[in-house]
Amino acid sequence: MIIQFTIGNFLSFKEQSTLSLAASALKEIQVPAEDIIFSVGTAGLLLMKSAVVYGANASVSYTHLTLPTKRIVEILVVAVSLKKKKKKKKKRIR
Repeated sequence: MIIQFTIGNFLSFKEQSTLSLAASALKEIQVPAEDIIFSVGTAGLLLMKSAVVYGANASVSYTHLTLPTKRIVEILVVAVSLKKKKKKKKKRIR
């Protein structure tokens, strides 16, 4: 689970920018909190169910934000599959 993602010095992101799904205190609640926030484990970590990227160049920034995010997901998928293969090899050796 990715909770916070920081990008900098990549394509249109010259300075560091952070996308965080950690929930903060809501000033005006227009919908029930359980519709937009969920709790993780017993530590009481509250996360947003979704996020929105907006601004003057949101379409460009969104594309440039998704490229490294996709790469991280690819790395995690490969790492998990390698770990599973390693476990299978250990079972065969015994």
